[in-house]
Amino acid sequence: MKLWTDTALNQLPVNRGFRLRGESMTRLEVFSDAAFAFAVTTLVVTGGEIPGNYDELIIALKKVPSFVLSFAQIIVFWITHRSWSRRYGLEDFWTTFLSMAMVFTILVYVFPLRLIFSLFISFVIAPGWFPAEFEATSQEEILGLFIIYGAGFSILSAILMFLYVRSYQCKQSLGLNLYEQNYTKLGIGIWAIQLFVGLASAATAWLMPVAIGMFSPFLYFILPIAIPFCVHHYEKQARLLQDV
Repeated sequence: MKLWTDTALNQLPVNRGFRLRGESMTRLEVFSDAAFAFAVTTLVVTGGEIPGNYDELIIALKKVPSFVLSFAQIIVFWITHRSWSRRYGLEDFWTTFLSMAMVFTILVYVFPLRLIFSLFISFVIAPGWFPAEFEATSQEEILGLFIIYGAGFSILSAILMFLYVRSYQCKQSLGLNLYEQNYTKLGIGIWAIQLFVGLASAATAWLMPVAIGMFSPFLYFILPIAIPFCVHHYEKQARLLQDV
């Protein structure tokens, strides 16, 4: 692990008050970016086939909303990992293991991701207008999809949370100042919230009666409420540290 000196830290580029220790891309980052790009290619709206007539074109275009939501979800994970890599430049056994675990999970997670968003759009947002790519024969199968999606979401959230935890553990060797430590704790908090919500949704679908379990995906609407509160708390701390 590289030990950062005060002289080296003072020469680093700064983004939003955070010194960027990982500006140079490593082979691990290149591999991770390639894996995310491959995951996105599996989301193409036509399923890899060019529409052969007008009806097939319309069907393909009706898949665009689920593609957009799935793409946005993957981009959130990718941007977070990219931001973490640039800020900390940390590459040891545990961060390498976690990054590879993230690559593996995202390549598996991409399938239930697209299926659940197509199901959500088809039955909740615009019933009967957009096609559902997941053909369920029972409510139990739908609950199974909710559980699989929640497990994947929770694993990815846990990985990102532990990457920030590892960075905080290495705060001395990384030379993190109090401002940077505060934002590292913010990263831990944001992904801990998402881990908790993902587990709660999967557990609800798994353990509760079917009538209740069918509403388990709506627990994810907690995120746009809880995360801003977390951000507000730590940004308030950041302003206080800047004033010191």
